[in-house]
Amino acid sequence: MDYPRLTEEEFLAQAEAARGADRIAELTEPRAKSVKYNRETGRIDVELKLGHAFSFLPSLYKYLEGFTPEQLAAVETDDVGDGLFWEELDMHISTAGVLATIMGDALLQAFAGRGGASRSEAKGKAARLNGRKGGRPRKKVRPAEYPTVTGYGTMQLREPEHPWGQADDEPGAPPSPAESSAAPDSPVTREG
Repeated sequence: MDYPRLTEEEFLAQAEAARGADRIAELTEPRAKSVKYNRETGRIDVELKLGHAFSFLPSLYKYLEGFTPEQLAAVETDDVGDGLFWEELDMHISTAGVLATIMGDALLQAFAGRGGASRSEAKGKAARLNGRKGGRPRKKVRPAEYPTVTGYGTMQLREPEHPWGQADDEPGAPPSPAESSAAPDSPVTREG
């Protein structure tokens, strides 16, 4: 198959677009800065370029079970940081994949939020224009979701339970703050 030859201008434009995409990925994707096997804890410790760190047990991945500490200690990260690998064992795991396995998609959404928090002239201009139109539309309020641990360190989101296990309009539900005699600023505690 013959590919069209790029002009120098087209090549430079594509190279600049690729560099821009990489800058965005550095802010939004979990990339490993360093990785090592901790013999004392039996965990693989990963430090991310964004300053966070996490660790996981090799048993999280069945194909890492049964290897010796010496073999596990040969773990490395690639230059970009999007993967962990053991060259001698021919094993490769993506950094984002480990986090997704441990924490679920909520964590990846949190990393993507870091990129949205960046400031630029274009974002400022768009915000000012949006303000002239009445501002950002209000979000619909959803109940919070809380992560729960489900074996091997993985997490799933669940809907929050009602604090008393029933809806406010059910018989036997505690009085609302307006109906109770408690002061408006006093904390409400659940006695059990």
